[in-house]
Amino acid sequence: HPLDPLTADEVAAAARRALAAPGLSDRVRVVSVELREPDKADYLAWKAGGPLPPREAFCVLLDQARRRGVEAVVPFAGGEATRITSGQAYDMQPAFSPDGSKLVFISDRNGSENVWVSNADGTHARAITTSERENYMSPAWAPDNEYVIAAKGAQLWMYHESGGSGVQMTG
Repeated sequence: HPLDPLTADEVAAAARRALAAPGLSDRVRVVSVELREPDKADYLAWKAGGPLPPREAFCVLLDQARRRGVEAVVPFAGGEATRITSGQAYDMQPAFSPDGSKLVFISDRNGSENVWVSNADGTHARAITTSERENYMSPAWAPDNEYVIAAKGAQLWMYHESGGSGVQMTG
């Protein structure tokens, strides 16, 4: 089934292939490996009798020598790992939108840790928060693919993917 959890062998294979991606130092640590769920349209086509969607792993690595996080997608059918993020920024806690088209993550690309949104392939990244002294954690998409919920300090806040001041949900 395309939504079955990764097996131990798949996790190990994805980690090996992600660590072999070009541009990484020799001091890289695997932070997480999880199933990258197929696009909803591919899943529904399979459910209606179409081809099985390709299985992919989403990997988060920490390049300790360069002091940055790296996110990559590893296809199990072959091919190289595709880096989604790169550069000096530390990108962390990624989550794909329910329809698989977007990614939300925490990054210090603008000098402070803020909530960022990009296309699923990492292009068109933009900050949806611009705080200088806040700590954001654990971003997640709302089921509508338009809103992001993230912890800001000890409270939950909701932001539209285009940005704005957000709405405090707790506290």
